[in-house]
Amino acid sequence: MFKNIEEVIQKNNEAGYHWFSKDTMRFFKTRLVACRPNGPVLCDNYFISSEKSWTEDRAYTLRKVNDDGTIDTVGEVMMYKTLYRARKALKDALKNG
Repeated sequence: MFKNIEEVIQKNNEAGYHWFSKDTMRFFKTRLVACRPNGPVLCDNYFISSEKSWTEDRAYTLRKVNDDGTIDTVGEVMMYKTLYRARKALKDALKNG
């Protein structure tokens, strides 16, 4: 398990992935969001990202980090229209393992 999002970014980069590269994040207008207000970004290998597409408002996605540094989407990209719902989904994911 990773201790913080910086370890995830480092592992992802070392493995040759570009999920957190500045160009990728700029293209998808990606932001990383704290798991809970004033909390850390990474919670038990889960994190929330927000993206904004050309046709839709900013929305939130639940992500899971794998041991090899890859990132999986839990559900669908931009599935949650509010941060509240994304945080609730994260809480449920943590509860259900």
